[in-house]
Amino acid sequence: MTHDDHADRLDLARRALLVGAPTTALAIALFGCSSSDAGSSPSKSASTSTSTTVAKGSTADSSGAQWPFYGHDLSQTRTNVAETKITKANVAKLSKTWGIDDVVGVTGTPSIVDGTAYFADWQGKVWAVEAATGKQIWTAQIGGMPVGAPAVSGQRVFASQGNTLFCLDRRSGKVTWKVTTNEHPQAQINASPVVVDDLVLQGTASFENMMTKDTYSFRGSIGAWDVASGKQRWNFFATEADKAAGPGAGIWSTPAVDTKRGLLYVGTGQGLAPPTPPLADSMLAIDYQTGKLKWSRQFTYPDVFSNGHPGGKDADLGASPNMWTSDGRDLVGGCDKGGTFHTMDRDTGEEVWKTQLAPGSPFGGAIGSAAFVDGSLIASSNLGDPETNAPSNFSKVFNLDPATGKIRWATDELDGKIFGPVSAVPGVAFVGTDKGHLLALDVATGKTLWKGEAPDKTACGPSIVDGRVIWGYGFILFGGPGKGGVLALEIGA
Repeated sequence: MTHDDHADRLDLARRALLVGAPTTALAIALFGCSSSDAGSSPSKSASTSTSTTVAKGSTADSSGAQWPFYGHDLSQTRTNVAETKITKANVAKLSKTWGIDDVVGVTGTPSIVDGTAYFADWQGKVWAVEAATGKQIWTAQIGGMPVGAPAVSGQRVFASQGNTLFCLDRRSGKVTWKVTTNEHPQAQINASPVVVDDLVLQGTASFENMMTKDTYSFRGSIGAWDVASGKQRWNFFATEADKAAGPGAGIWSTPAVDTKRGLLYVGTGQGLAPPTPPLADSMLAIDYQTGKLKWSRQFTYPDVFSNGHPGGKDADLGASPNMWTSDGRDLVGGCDKGGTFHTMDRDTGEEVWKTQLAPGSPFGGAIGSAAFVDGSLIASSNLGDPETNAPSNFSKVFNLDPATGKIRWATDELDGKIFGPVSAVPGVAFVGTDKGHLLALDVATGKTLWKGEAPDKTACGPSIVDGRVIWGYGFILFGGPGKGGVLALEIGA
């Protein structure tokens, strides 16, 4: 393969990611169900002292009857710890109860509050349906191709597409306000909104990297808007896009929020043209009331990757950070597209540990976020070629000790890439691949407890509430719109 062929392949991969599968969850539709022992490599760990601290905020109550936004809670654990109806003892009996199959694709984790499920499809429509039956309550057209998960807070639903953040009335779906999050003509929202106190937080990335240009100018950003009025409180730019700090550093990671410290934690993307921005491929800690940067830690330097500059590693931190506490120390961590999980002290940004899960590529490493469940981090990584940085069609799931980063177990290679996040309940982690395979894994051992097939490729993670798994499927990758929809599964239905 020539250098030009390699560059074209990497760029094609990057295009696919920005069009189809960035930071949000994978909604997978499973038809049948079966139980099998997929190959895994379990190893016991002596560490059992790790616990999670779920930050509290005003986003809808994250109890067993709710999954109000992308990560379930402000710590982005992606775990419903109060779920008791679905367990590792009975998950093999999951089967379909209802489905919506007349949409193009759903990539954002459905949000579930007070018996209503909210999701967006790639035809620009936000849906509210009865979680128990799938019966439509309302739909709202916001245009474009919404990639992320809606956030529900009080009587408001927040959703985004293009470079616009929308506030919808939760009872009717009527748009009450909308704002532009980033004025750049190639700005593109791939992150999901998060509500904390009276603010809605939204990061913005770009598709400028897909263009061949003499001058790149995009600046990644994250901002805060008043939930009631849409008035901007602040907007933080991750680079100046000048001679000292080049363009790029898009923010397509959904933030974790620590209300005790008043900080949000979020990852950034690569540079688009030299020089690499100092805040590219980084974890940022930002005061969520003022937008002031407290600390940053860069993981890959230099890293410039765009259609005009195709040689970089493209090692974004697009997976959303998780927050937890290990041995009394408050930590934040996330895995990048280089395949390395990085963990830092929440106060200082000091590196506590890092673990290489797999060789990276423009398809990852990690695209989807990890889950924190039962004192473990359950993370996924796509497998790249360590010599060429080219992607493969295989992936793995890992259990990491959150205190040390030690790999407790890893699955055998899975057929397909993982673009969506892991979702979990006590004892069980759910993940799907772009081949349409969905797995329920034993958190303790990595054993496959259940598996099913989606009607199409998957790039979303499910929500699990009140004995019900709600999953979306379908997205665009290397071609036109694919079949998409949402399925609900219950035990013994």
